[in-house]
Amino acid sequence: MSTLILLAPTAGPPEGVVGFQVRLRDRLAARLHAARLDRQLVRGVAPETDAALLLRAERLISPSTRRALARDLRRVIRDARGGHAWLEARIPARKREIMEVADELDELASRLDMDAGPVAPRGVALVGMLLTDGCGPLYVTGAAGHLRAAVERAIEGLEPQV
Repeated sequence: MSTLILLAPTAGPPEGVVGFQVRLRDRLAARLHAARLDRQLVRGVAPETDAALLLRAERLISPSTRRALARDLRRVIRDARGGHAWLEARIPARKREIMEVADELDELASRLDMDAGPVAPRGVALVGMLLTDGCGPLYVTGAAGHLRAAVERAIEGLEPQV
């Protein structure tokens, strides 16, 4: 088995590059513990603190992940506009609440598209959590204000830290 050396820039002083010898266990941890690692990124843990976290961050900002999340966000908007069955099965208020933030959701999807420039893994993790958390503001009726705040937080989180 070949060894991979992963180099990552450090954000805080002293600025520089940190290297990791990536092992199979790091790769497995990045896949098996993706949700936990995403929560760490959302809390602001620097990706370069751990090999598995860095691998997860790299996966999140990959073109394929960004395109998939953008597509899913646009599907949510399209389904709300078209009265899709999953929305109608929930309370019709869900449709109205999603439509209230449709422009922000579309902005978020556009920001994830590759031609929009680099993004921070924290913001991509926030988008993933927004789409998959069944108890989150995208799925809970009566949370329109929370949904707008979550979308705005994700947009802000996409901005790379300098």
